[in-house]
Amino acid sequence: MVTGHTGFKGAWLTLWLRDLGAQVTGISLADPPSAPNLFDLLEVAPEINDLRFDLADFERTREAIAEAAPNVVFHLAAQPLVLEGYARPHETIQTNVLGTTNVLEAVRAIGGVRSVVIATTDKCYRPDGTPHPFVESDPLGGEDPYSASKAAAEMVCAAYRQLPAMPPVATIRAGNVLGGGDWGAHRLVPDLIRAWKTNEPVVIRNPGSVRPWQDILDCLSGYLRVSQLHLETGAEPFGTYNIGPLAGARDSVSEIIDASIVALGGGTWNHVDGDPAKPENPVLFLDATRAVEHLGWRPRLTGLQAATNAAEWYRRFYKGESAAKLCDQALTTFQSMAASSVN
Repeated sequence: MVTGHTGFKGAWLTLWLRDLGAQVTGISLADPPSAPNLFDLLEVAPEINDLRFDLADFERTREAIAEAAPNVVFHLAAQPLVLEGYARPHETIQTNVLGTTNVLEAVRAIGGVRSVVIATTDKCYRPDGTPHPFVESDPLGGEDPYSASKAAAEMVCAAYRQLPAMPPVATIRAGNVLGGGDWGAHRLVPDLIRAWKTNEPVVIRNPGSVRPWQDILDCLSGYLRVSQLHLETGAEPFGTYNIGPLAGARDSVSEIIDASIVALGGGTWNHVDGDPAKPENPVLFLDATRAVEHLGWRPRLTGLQAATNAAEWYRRFYKGESAAKLCDQALTTFQSMAASSVN
């Protein structure tokens, strides 16, 4: 089961699971999260059990999970944006905290699930004013509604993890994910693509900000690896993992934009100061050592490579290639890269 299967990450994960031979049930809101929408472009809905309702409805959530009887639940459904959190704090907290609670309670109630993977974020950590990479044991917290909601969701997962008869529950704190097919609002590369399409400069609030940039498939491979471990061993000792670039990666917003512009063959950007009433942490790093050492996971692409690949995806898409073809090629290339590095 994939909640949020019509979102950017959810659509890619649904496609990958389908290619792996999984029977997928998806739960998302009725309205698509963006226009265009990658899930619709991939045309995979006829091949899965495509459900549309709000996870705030606990009874319907429980009934859907009970009927699907999944081995693995990937919970990706969320309000994922800091700026939207400022605009809609109540909805953000309800979606990210209550939605997660309802999924976990449904799993507990029906039994039979063998793995639960919850997507959270690097922004669940309490900012401390230093540029050190966050490790999983660092304090949680949030100075804006979105970050606070994700920290709260982490605490809910930690509490449910202790309940009797719960399957392994892992939270994955990913960085800033880049990839083709993302048309979400207030996101760096999608904002650039929209500006590029209209021959206008993209507006950048914080060009010097540093984030743990990563490719969409590097991120999803972390989700899949954790679920694989759950299925193989029936447990794992930590419960939470950072998934991000390796130590030493320090790519800024401007560097990601410049790499994307080169791949697109055009585009410009302007710096406009952000709203001081809506502050964002200027530096965020993740220490992914636990995932590397315990899961055997590591990123295959740097942040700049991820930005270049994403921009190339959009360039080819707008020249007429299908989203399904582009995603299939990306998956094939990534899996070949991963297999060759293991061998």
